[in-house]
Amino acid sequence: MTSVEELDATRSLVQQGSLVLCEEVGRDGAQGRTLMGLEQRMETAERLAAMFGGSYAAQVVFVTAFPDIATEEFAIARSMASRLTRCQQMVVCPTRHRSVQRALDAVRGARGARILMVVPTTDGIAHSLMREPAVAALERARETLLFALDHADGVAIDIALVDAPRADPGLLAEYANVFTEDGASAMMLCDTVGSSAPAQTSQLFATLRRRCDAGVVLGAHFHNDLGLGLANTLAAMGEGVRYIASSLLGLGERSGMTATEQLLAVLANEPESLAERYGIQGPLWASPPHLHDLVPLARDLAGWVGARPRTTDPIWGSGVNSISTGTPFTNPSQFVPYDANALLGVAPRVHLTHLASHAVLREVLRQRDVVLTHGQLRALLPQIKSWCYAANTAEIPDAALDELVAGLGGDEVPAAVWVAVEELPDTPALPWAVMEASIDALLAAGPTPLARRKGGRLQVSQEVADVCVRVSRTDFSRHHWCLDEPGDRRALAIWTAIGGSFFADFGVDPAEPRIFGWGMNPLPAATRHALGALKGRDGRWIATSISAAPESFLPWVDQSRSPVDRAQLDALFELGPVGIRLAAKQACVHPFFLHHGRGGTFLQVVNAGHQSPWMQLTRDFCQLTGHPFLAVTSANRTGQGTHKDLRELMVDLGPLGVPIAAGPVSVDGELASAEDRIAAYRELHRASLALSAAERAEDERLLPTSTTLIAPGDSEWRVERHGSLHWRRIASRLSSVGVTLRPPEEPRLEPSDYVGGALVDLPMFSCLDAHTLSEVGRMVTVRRLEPGEIVVRAGELADEMYIVLEGACLVWLDGQKLPLEQGQFFGEVALLRSTGRSATVSAAAEARVAVLSSHVLHRLMEESPGLANILRQTAQDRVPGAVRPQPGEKMNG
Repeated sequence: MTSVEELDATRSLVQQGSLVLCEEVGRDGAQGRTLMGLEQRMETAERLAAMFGGSYAAQVVFVTAFPDIATEEFAIARSMASRLTRCQQMVVCPTRHRSVQRALDAVRGARGARILMVVPTTDGIAHSLMREPAVAALERARETLLFALDHADGVAIDIALVDAPRADPGLLAEYANVFTEDGASAMMLCDTVGSSAPAQTSQLFATLRRRCDAGVVLGAHFHNDLGLGLANTLAAMGEGVRYIASSLLGLGERSGMTATEQLLAVLANEPESLAERYGIQGPLWASPPHLHDLVPLARDLAGWVGARPRTTDPIWGSGVNSISTGTPFTNPSQFVPYDANALLGVAPRVHLTHLASHAVLREVLRQRDVVLTHGQLRALLPQIKSWCYAANTAEIPDAALDELVAGLGGDEVPAAVWVAVEELPDTPALPWAVMEASIDALLAAGPTPLARRKGGRLQVSQEVADVCVRVSRTDFSRHHWCLDEPGDRRALAIWTAIGGSFFADFGVDPAEPRIFGWGMNPLPAATRHALGALKGRDGRWIATSISAAPESFLPWVDQSRSPVDRAQLDALFELGPVGIRLAAKQACVHPFFLHHGRGGTFLQVVNAGHQSPWMQLTRDFCQLTGHPFLAVTSANRTGQGTHKDLRELMVDLGPLGVPIAAGPVSVDGELASAEDRIAAYRELHRASLALSAAERAEDERLLPTSTTLIAPGDSEWRVERHGSLHWRRIASRLSSVGVTLRPPEEPRLEPSDYVGGALVDLPMFSCLDAHTLSEVGRMVTVRRLEPGEIVVRAGELADEMYIVLEGACLVWLDGQKLPLEQGQFFGEVALLRSTGRSATVSAAAEARVAVLSSHVLHRLMEESPGLANILRQTAQDRVPGAVRPQPGEKMNG
């Protein structure tokens, strides 16, 4: 039996504002003079419902049959009622007792069973269907509805108000209220003759919304005789209608009805702009439908009913995401209204036609692993065009292309082409000044095939120029590159070598390496630009990591402070993604890439795993440039951390002009295609993001969503920060090489609220300019203290200093209690001397303190000699000799 919840699924979902799709393609076997058999209707319903997820998609009502048509139609409905369980099921019937009983018998026992009773609302249609005026037909329909409800036994009854746009709105509202009060579930308003226009539709539903009772659920069913079916449907949704009828391929009588594939594509593409573009207030569903099966379903359906897809058919036609002319090829995203690859899983295709350019021809040949010289390309293109015109065919077949290529003569390889830097695109992602500084750094290390100086003029190779143009012409909010594609990886290495940065997301499955990160040129000027202009925070303060092979950075490690060997690193990095903070030797790398933390200066290394495309990219970059490492920092532009899927990152970062690359990813053991990676990343994140913080901490199987940073000790290492979901796996692996890993003491700290305004009046910052002070304000976190709470304890290692913002603190020194008032600071002595805390400090009452990390403090002192003098003088004046309370003890004044 059908449960009450399933019986009322349509009403409850619509009243919550969710979309319920009434799919009519299988309605009576006569849609658009086509006929679908039982198995075809079954498969269509199952696949459509699967796009909405879950074992039961209440958002889909599949109209399985019109039982009055034929005995075979009734049999199809009965069979589907016993077999189809993934969505609600409906059959259609006229307003006659016998027909209603037959419809109820056809669908009875189905999960989410419904019938749709056809009721005319205008005199002309009422005389045609029921041989009486509209009011009489509506009254008879009410009597039939009561009969249906008496015999429903768990089947929901919907009413199709036929020819509603031409009916009296007052009459429609009156009977919608009556039918609903009697017990009908929903009122489907049908534009039976396809004559409506969007403005009329909006006015009709706005009027009904005012006149109908609150419990009335309205639906919309529009025909497409004037090509306005989709426009009318969107207009109805703009007035709050959420029960929507449509048909795959638009199949319906005469010119069809609203096409399901077009409707879903419109609603799922850029859902955040539905209100702005269509007046539709969202969200329409708890989670958006996964539409990658929509186009394959439409094409299979076309084959079943004999509807050949045309190049010009929206959404499912053969022209979707295809290019055959040179103009859109240079920047495809600028010539389409949506990303067919991301939304529908339709991969881009390049067709070689009489409209082709050299770029199109080069790409088609590249896909066929054919490489020609520039001269051969120039000779081949006119031959292709001539062949097309002679054959009166737009697209040249593969066999004809092979024959023309085979007939080409030899051609001398042209001399190397050099391009002046000022001729390259000047983009926010990589301004000329940053590019020149990076290239000059390459040239200073020795000759490079990437660039040269001639007559004082800086020039780059044609390959570098091509990469710059490719980056500038790619809309990374819609398209991503592939980290495991050699061509894309080479382009990323070149782009980074000349000062650019990129964002990479790599993962195979929940048990394998994964990394989120910015990759940047290890030149401070380039890295500062990437962090400041692209990450949104001043590069002077960000703690930047490096990515390098162990053989590169092990010689830089101060083994007396960070004892570590290659076997331990291999055990650690095989898990990936993981970071390790190692004590650094003096002058091992540029000071910009060193960290100031408790106990001295450190080098932070992030590694995605030895076998990953990320490490291959790092090696490519180092071989290409001669640099020993790639600079890396985790992506965190919006303050939301890296807990995002690939699509969200593309939308957030793509408009900045930053290349975005995705690594290979598999779900349930199946490696996703390049076209499906966005959906696969989203699937990998779904389980993790659905858990509470406590649940994540206990689940060792989930994909880590941030890098675990580890600091080595003698025999016990510790999770320094960014405690992630997989630290227990790391602990298990390290134990095999004799290392004990101490668990994280605190959860990862996220950026605090901006506190720059509170710092303006502090004397210690009086020497900072407004811009620097503003940036420092974004680096500071705020901590609230309870009375007597200990902030720092004498003898502890130091990694932070504090500034009193509100209230007061007490310094316990030599048995005395020395007050610290608003604006005063403490904790700097241990940071500057790399020693333990010299005193214990507690809150005198409720207080609020700003917390400044050691790394930011040292960077500040490098930037501002005045601030450095203030801090050093204060530290010199303060005398150690502290009272040491016991752990857990509060110190009250």
